[in-house]
Amino acid sequence: MPDSATAFLTIRGELAPSRRKRTSLLVALASATALHGLSSALIAALLPVLQQQYPGRATTTWITGAFFLAAALAAPTGGRLADLLGARRVAVSGLVLVAAGSVLAALALTPVWLVAARALTGVGTAVQYPAALGLLRRRASTVDATAGLALVAVVSEVAFAAAPSVGAAVMQWAGWRVAIAVPSLCAVVAAVLLLLATGRERTVWTGWRSLVIALDLPGMALFCAAVIMVVTFLITVPQPQWLLLAVFPVLAVAFGVWERRFAPVPFLSPRVVADRHLVLTLARTLVFYSCFYAAFYALPLWLAAHAVPAGRIALAMLSLPVAVGGACLLAHRVIRRVGVRVALGIGAFGLLLAAAVPLVPNLSRLQVAVGVAVLLAVPAGLVNIANQSVLLQAAPVAHTAAVGGMYRVAQFVGGGVAAAVLQVTGGEDVLPRLSPLIMAGAAILIVASVLAPSRAGGR
Repeated sequence: MPDSATAFLTIRGELAPSRRKRTSLLVALASATALHGLSSALIAALLPVLQQQYPGRATTTWITGAFFLAAALAAPTGGRLADLLGARRVAVSGLVLVAAGSVLAALALTPVWLVAARALTGVGTAVQYPAALGLLRRRASTVDATAGLALVAVVSEVAFAAAPSVGAAVMQWAGWRVAIAVPSLCAVVAAVLLLLATGRERTVWTGWRSLVIALDLPGMALFCAAVIMVVTFLITVPQPQWLLLAVFPVLAVAFGVWERRFAPVPFLSPRVVADRHLVLTLARTLVFYSCFYAAFYALPLWLAAHAVPAGRIALAMLSLPVAVGGACLLAHRVIRRVGVRVALGIGAFGLLLAAAVPLVPNLSRLQVAVGVAVLLAVPAGLVNIANQSVLLQAAPVAHTAAVGGMYRVAQFVGGGVAAAVLQVTGGEDVLPRLSPLIMAGAAILIVASVLAPSRAGGR
């Protein structure tokens, strides 16, 4: 069987959409992908109440941990399914899971019920980005993909930043059960927008046997098991479970042997693994998100440790999503005019400056906070969109969504690395302590930008 999703499923192209429909598509994709940031950050405002409702540190940890672990597993598998079954189908199915998971969380009577509902929500939100990449790639001739990526980034960042405030307000008005169900309403709206903005995918069904072979279930299981080992190990820091880390290379070797020698249709296409631009982009993504999340989460912790009021912390952090909008517009222009390398270099330099701000003498804490937040917007816009542009253009058409899933895995693992580093370096001076590490990561990104293609899709 050929190494192509089209061996299982043929998705026939649509007529060129009108400008209004193209805009509707971008709005629908932005609404769907923003649900991950909304669902992941909304819970932050509810955790104190959930802690009282379901006592125990382990319960609170798994309410958040189950969401991200499920998302890390669903992103690559959802991407593969989107390539095989159609991105529209997977996106809408994921939105149904978000709505169901959020409602089940609101109805939870036990901690296990709540954790399972959050995991279901994580699965539904995680498949949205790979599916969005698949839809953008198939409409690349009629839709400005870079503009689409910029819009997705802006909306996702605003949703992530606004979610805790929304959750707190709804909880005060109607209780935590209504607040935790907010993503269900947003998912329904996003599903309606997506169905209206995209045409039905006409497919040729070739049977369940072809689907099972194309999915590569053994390879998928080995890959997911390896991801579980890494994410769980990071969650357990600073009391790491070293056995998990020891099992990881065994799973990685088994996965490699299966994919190269036995898999009829590899879970990761050989074209993807052999493409250095794709591999380097995923590596840059891992480094970037490790640094970005470390600074993003360390900033409010550092301010709170120095008794800065919560209102001022929220105001200082608000400058990040505001500045990201401008950075995403800048990324769109830079990539189109001078290419990916310049965008990556500027973004990495912005990260370097953001990490250096806490080391500048004679600055007040709020000045440091605003400076770090505004400068973090530069890499959040340029590095993020530049990496996604490379992925979108370099990925094989039949594996675009699967590559998008791998991008999400790199992002989630980067977040886990940042969380582990924060637990080890926590304290009143957490931000200044992290500055040298983040600066080192920024320096690596500056060097790595030279290895990127000069243009998205270029070689």
